[in-house]
Amino acid sequence: MRRLVTVMLAVMLLGAACGDDSSSDADPALVASLQSRFAASPQAQSGDFPITDETAKCFAEGLVADLGAAKIQSGIDLEFDAFMGTLSADERRTVVDVLLGCADVTETLVTQLSGGGDTLSADSARCIVDGMLANDAFLDAVADSFVSGDSAFESDAVTVAILPLFLECLTPEELAGLGDN
Repeated sequence: MRRLVTVMLAVMLLGAACGDDSSSDADPALVASLQSRFAASPQAQSGDFPITDETAKCFAEGLVADLGAAKIQSGIDLEFDAFMGTLSADERRTVVDVLLGCADVTETLVTQLSGGGDTLSADSARCIVDGMLANDAFLDAVADSFVSGDSAFESDAVTVAILPLFLECLTPEELAGLGDN
């Protein structure tokens, strides 16, 4: 999860230096820059992530609107994790929320979690992913993981918050199989 979100966010923020039209109140040149640089990135072109031009535009507009053009421009030349380190915890969470509001990462995460159905069924994986993406403790931990370098899953608060999801979402056979991996 952290790797997926890190790559998606990093690619999008790398685009923060260029220009195009935008119907939002956000700085059109900055929004266009974010959008065009993201679209040209190798990660976005790989097809591994559900990022369309509309998603990139939505994310760019959201970041500029929610964090402000000055904040985005001040971090343009930083590596993504370093940029995230300049943000407050609330701002980091805003970045995650904006991304998840624009990009449908559910299918990608379900595929990663289910691993082709060897361990978890797609239905069980979807139940877990939906629960995680609706859980504030998990989303806060994802946002904080960009600064701490820790996996969101290493947080005690996240473990406590998502453990009930596993008990609710997994079949007895899937629960028993978790220890085998």
